[in-house]
Amino acid sequence: MSNKTKSLEDRGLLSGVHNPIWVILYGLGMMVASAVLVFNLVYLSYGSYGLELTHMDVESHRRYLDAKLTGLLIVLGAGGVAGACALIMKLYKKIITAFIIPVVVMAGVYIYNHQNLQAHIELYEAKAAADKAYREAVSATSKHFEGFCDNPQGDSKAKAFKKSASRGHRMASYGSYLSDKEPWISARVKDTELVLCMNLDKRVMDSCVYEGGVSLSVINEHMDVKLYAARTGELLLDQRLSPNNPSTTCPGMVTSYNYNNPGDIVSSYDRKELIAALDPFLGAEPERTKIEPKKKRKKKKDKKKSSKKKKGKKKKDKKKKKKSSKDD
Repeated sequence: MSNKTKSLEDRGLLSGVHNPIWVILYGLGMMVASAVLVFNLVYLSYGSYGLELTHMDVESHRRYLDAKLTGLLIVLGAGGVAGACALIMKLYKKIITAFIIPVVVMAGVYIYNHQNLQAHIELYEAKAAADKAYREAVSATSKHFEGFCDNPQGDSKAKAFKKSASRGHRMASYGSYLSDKEPWISARVKDTELVLCMNLDKRVMDSCVYEGGVSLSVINEHMDVKLYAARTGELLLDQRLSPNNPSTTCPGMVTSYNYNNPGDIVSSYDRKELIAALDPFLGAEPERTKIEPKKKRKKKKDKKKSSKKKKGKKKKDKKKKKKSSKDD
């Protein structure tokens, strides 16, 4: 071997220490790994999850976590290429910066986000389950008082009404859900002190036909409101709410975004009047009733398994009896 070849080996050119291919691959791997790492670290600020999640938030956070996983795989691949090139070039210290550090950092970021997201998803699911249980309880309470408005004789299961401004009085409202009065809506029969009965009275005042054969009606909506004491059936409030600006005749011109179906001209009662009529009886805002969501039962499966085992045992016992009878 010539002196020139030995000098090349000593300098590492033949072993790849200064081979342009490994240098370029090492540089590209470092660039990609560093860029993705920095991007994901910046992207981490997007992962500051709030406690109030919606279904769409959960889905977007899951997509975000998938993006993090993709970033981790890219860093793993690019860092692996750079680390392999550093190993070939005998730059052992470079392996730490090219592969180990970015992968460890990225993995830590992913694990942090995964745990954070999982915790908030669990909070969201628990809240969603509690809300569902509450709505079901409200619906069941409303159905319990379904026939009350037609025959308000009182319900012995309900709570006695004692008017007080310092505490809240819960009411059942069948056929009407007042979202802005949700805390007062009863979720349990035993907590119900009031029953709200509402009957919407629609009156057609005129029928109109316009150019092009477009027809519509002029309607005035009246609301008959009655409030009863749930336990005794005592009538506490009887009021008819009328529209503020009632219409009696067809207007000369109607503006609508839908020419073929402009909709009827409806004059309705003022919702604020309804709330103002109820407020004196409802009292202070109560805390929302806490309804524990139903836990999934596993007993049925256990029962099925036990019944299958029992059947299996019975079959075995029958076979044994048959064999014993044959032997006899």
